[in-house]
Amino acid sequence: WGIVNIPLLDIPGLFGLQAMLGKQPFEIYVAPAEIATGPMVEMGGKFLGGLFVMQCFQLYTASVLYVTLFLGGGENWLTFLAKSFAVVAIPMSIAYVFPRYKTDDLVRLLWKWPVMAGLIGLAFVMN
Repeated sequence: WGIVNIPLLDIPGLFGLQAMLGKQPFEIYVAPAEIATGPMVEMGGKFLGGLFVMQCFQLYTASVLYVTLFLGGGENWLTFLAKSFAVVAIPMSIAYVFPRYKTDDLVRLLWKWPVMAGLIGLAFVMN
């Protein structure tokens, strides 16, 4: 499993997954301060529904990619879906624990620790 061989790449991958999915601490685009120009105002009806369907597909695709890269895929469909569900459960549970960040705090958080750990992990993998 990639989580055992390269843990310094797994943890930044989890941060990146959380930010890519736009879950609670990282959902800046639907924040109350930006609601006057966000997707909730500019889209409506079938276009907003299409946006939500696209986000559901993105959630599934990102979890499948994470399971394939870091958790060794699956021996069969049942274990693969169980691992994907566990990967999706982590960002969902974090979304209900942490408050929403401001944009500058978010950028500082994501560019400082996960990128540093990812670069160190890449240096270890290259050796």
